[in-house]
Amino acid sequence: DALDETRLEQAFEATWALRESRPRHIRMAIVNLLPRLASAAPHALALRWLPRLASYLIASLHNAHEAQRGAALVALGRTALALGGAAFSEHLSQVLKACHEALPPSPLHPKSGHGAKVELPFGKSNKEGGKAVLEALECIGCLAQAHGAMMEPLLAPFLTHLFHAGLSSTLASTLHSLAQHV
Repeated sequence: DALDETRLEQAFEATWALRESRPRHIRMAIVNLLPRLASAAPHALALRWLPRLASYLIASLHNAHEAQRGAALVALGRTALALGGAAFSEHLSQVLKACHEALPPSPLHPKSGHGAKVELPFGKSNKEGGKAVLEALECIGCLAQAHGAMMEPLLAPFLTHLFHAGLSSTLASTLHSLAQHV
């Protein structure tokens, strides 16, 4: 109803005003709260917020502290899930690129010499190069749920990289989303 929409709009604007707060924990809370507001809001209201929300989260992927980058990946995936694939499609390529960059490189690492294997520990939360691996996996799972079969041709560069961080419950959840929705 109109009262709920007004309150959600006020909550979004109050949250939005705090996005550049100096304390990192507040910025992290904002990144986590924005997709929740979008999922609670009526679709038309959330669509009005999407350009600002997506721009801010995508900028956080490049400009923020490592933990906020990971949170931004998850938030982008959850925003896509909240709004649906069609509404989020113009941001999909940027988000997929960020996910791909966050995943670990091939086990045949060129810097380790002539195809030498780089061992990745079983089940470790591998943050190769300070990148948010588990968060990227979660984002890919959300994107698969939001975009469905449309994701199939876009996932080819990811499939082998998904396993390079080792086995984890996040990987299992992502693979389940891919199998179920793509």
